Amino acid sequence: MLGQSETDRDMGENQLQQCLEYFLSSETLTKLLKGFYEKYRSFGSVCGSVQLRNLNENGIEALEGLTGKNFHGKKSALLSAEKIQKCLDASCYVGVELDELVAHLYPGELKSKKQEQQENEEQYTAFFGQLAAIYEDSAGGKWLREVLAEHSEEERILRRRFRECNREAGAGLRGEMKNPPDAMGGLRGEMQNLLCAVDSLPVWTDSYEYLPIFAAQVSGDPHYFDNRERDTFLLYYAINHVLKLGRCLQAPIAAEERHEILLLAGIIVDPVSNDAMIYGLRGWTKNQEHTGLSGFCQRKEPFSITLSTIMKLDRIQCRGNRVYVVENPVVFVRLIETETISAVCGNGQPNQAVLQLLDRIAREDVAIYYNGDYDPEGLRIAQRMKNRYGEKLVLWHYTKEDYMQALSEKRIADGRMKMMDKLTSPELVRVAELIRETGRAGYQERVELRVKP
Repeated sequence: MLGQSETDRDMGENQLQQCLEYFLSSETLTKLLKGFYEKYRSFGSVCGSVQLRNLNENGIEALEGLTGKNFHGKKSALLSAEKIQKCLDASCYVGVELDELVAHLYPGELKSKKQEQQENEEQYTAFFGQLAAIYEDSAGGKWLREVLAEHSEEERILRRRFRECNREAGAGLRGEMKNPPDAMGGLRGEMQNLLCAVDSLPVWTDSYEYLPIFAAQVSGDPHYFDNRERDTFLLYYAINHVLKLGRCLQAPIAAEERHEILLLAGIIVDPVSNDAMIYGLRGWTKNQEHTGLSGFCQRKEPFSITLSTIMKLDRIQCRGNRVYVVENPVVFVRLIETETISAVCGNGQPNQAVLQLLDRIAREDVAIYYNGDYDPEGLRIAQRMKNRYGEKLVLWHYTKEDYMQALSEKRIADGRMKMMDKLTSPELVRVAELIRETGRAGYQERVELRVKP
């Protein structure tokens, strides 16, 4: 036979459960209980009052049944914790404490937000501290330790990801998710892949690797780094950090910048279709001349060079220590048919092949003559090229006469004009002023490009 204390405890638990079921049977009383739950979360105790709004007939009936007070015709009600406790003491649920009832609203221990924040901080520190210890002697581990100490944008991203996964795990514990994922296990896997990726960057061994192969080596999935924002976003921040690139990264990172960051780490995204059309260029790898390039030079024919080939070149030579860069393929062909020069076709927005080619050219004592379209997009590209290559790059044919010769009938929408607000090069600013005056675009194909003597 059970002792009296055990019997009383069982009766108390049954009464508490019945009281909870009573509250949960009404949408309005459930909101009331949740309101006091949030009070505890905010203040560490069940206190104060909860405001119930937009009361309907069922809600009014439930409140009247609980409090014995007339709420007829009211649209809202303000109920204090003290008042609700008195109502419980005067009901068949006498002995049930409101704070105990609130604690049983969700399974598990009721915690204030302050307590929860302290626990989360402890869990956060332990989670990433353990990872840093496992990868202690690696580049990835060093990056993680520095990030945790600096409280930088990367650390805020880590904290946000941890908070999201903790919330998912907590929702699973409260039964709010069916078959909840192993959120923290998933984050641990993501971080292990990330740290392994940092340790395995091809740049550490002065080599290159294609993205799918690199991804498979790191994670077992060749498509793991295919712009999966949640899983791989930090990779770009990590590379920027460990290689000291000094870039100010902001989400979302544009595809062009992502590809360039990977390339600087020795990872090639698109080795074949990412190419550049060239003419009159010769190249060397470890003092050995590329016979393909020299052959096309001798035959005076243009050549489409892939990014993978460009990345293997140590040095590139231009005729007369000059190279002419144009956007339009027709202009490119017309130029090389009439001039004995070195030329590159950017074909609109310069891709990684064009930029890596020009980066290698810029290492030498070479002047880069650049010309593009006379519209907001074209001028913005020209400004980026000027920012990248500085004094090495000459803005070629950007006079008033050139613009008037290029002028078309195509009107430029007002919204596009804002793209020219951040131009700084005097030549481009001058053309931008003309574009604003006429409201019309000019195109490279209409200009007679003259090679400098």
